[in-house]
Amino acid sequence: MSLRFWLQRLALFLLVSFSVMLFSTTALAADRVVLKYRIFSESIPVKDLSTLAETGEASMLLQANLALAQQDKEVVRRYLTTPIKINPVLLERLLDSPIGNVALDKISQAIHTPSGQDDRQALHSALMNSIRSDGNLSLINIIQHYPTNVVQVEGDKLESAYRQLSEIEGRLQNLRDKLS
Repeated sequence: MSLRFWLQRLALFLLVSFSVMLFSTTALAADRVVLKYRIFSESIPVKDLSTLAETGEASMLLQANLALAQQDKEVVRRYLTTPIKINPVLLERLLDSPIGNVALDKISQAIHTPSGQDDRQALHSALMNSIRSDGNLSLINIIQHYPTNVVQVEGDKLESAYRQLSEIEGRLQNLRDKLS
């Protein structure tokens, strides 16, 4: 067989491989949450947390965990769902700055990888994917868009993470006002 034949086969193989990777519909996103409250830690499906956020209904497993942690599900739901409106372009610019890195580090104290590695990069990706999905940020959206199979959520730090996102919103609004 000729060299041309093998080069054509190689080109076809690379084209097919590239096409499969390019058009694959499976994106990496969290499907499990390790929900941690002080000494309590439980792995639950992201779907359970999403259902709580959307409907207020908690699975038996989530109800048990919230009860053990003495957490009110409506308070948790409020922190998960309260939207924060941020311009995606301004958010990207802020997150790529030293101030943004500090904010990412603070938020990643509440939402992070189980290993604690590459938290800043994973959170940056989750924030940008979240805001691109519907133009708003919310903690549940960030969790749903977290780019690992498992995301760890420090339940007792959800309020702090929400406040940090609100501060980002405020800083960007102040910047926008000054530029206007």
